[in-house]
Amino acid sequence: MAGLIYYDTNTYTTAASLLTALESIPNFWDEVGETTLTKGGVTISVSGYGTGGNGAAMTGYGRSITLHNPNSQYCYIIAATAKGLVMYVSGSGQQRGIAIGSDKNGNWGGVFGNASSSSTGISDLLANNLTATSFTGGDCNTANINTQIIDLAADKGNFIFDDLRRVLYTVSALKNYYGKLTMPNGEKYVKCGAFALRYTE
Repeated sequence: MAGLIYYDTNTYTTAASLLTALESIPNFWDEVGETTLTKGGVTISVSGYGTGGNGAAMTGYGRSITLHNPNSQYCYIIAATAKGLVMYVSGSGQQRGIAIGSDKNGNWGGVFGNASSSSTGISDLLANNLTATSFTGGDCNTANINTQIIDLAADKGNFIFDDLRRVLYTVSALKNYYGKLTMPNGEKYVKCGAFALRYTE
């Protein structure tokens, strides 16, 4: 586990402002380009964000996943540790959690959440040696009394994130919650839709 190095709940509505915020995460990115940010083998692009185009895309390991139809997008939470990053993008009926994280060996992968305003879950996962990027069974389900956070593992390969986890079950009030939470066992997370980034204080 790692401590939070960045926690930002400001709202960003343009590619320039979002890139500036992401670039300000201390000692995180391996490479910073004009419209791209790279960590490990994963590159996030935010060209066209807020104005149309692809908005946010993720590439790496010979594959790519893209968020389409991003008109009037905004991002209103970004959180990062040395081992992962989560952010939330919304606009034009698109509701997306976007995250990257490392496994226990320091290899990096990336994930996108569902594109529907009526569902919360994981739709795409990108890492080394996967047979496809689509993620099956990634829904964040509603529970009556508790929240359950489990390992986030590729269903089409053998990649398992370390501190970036997934929310399998959660109470209704937390399903679309984005922010810090503490589990009954004392573990701390930043919840971002179906993603949960574990951190220490």
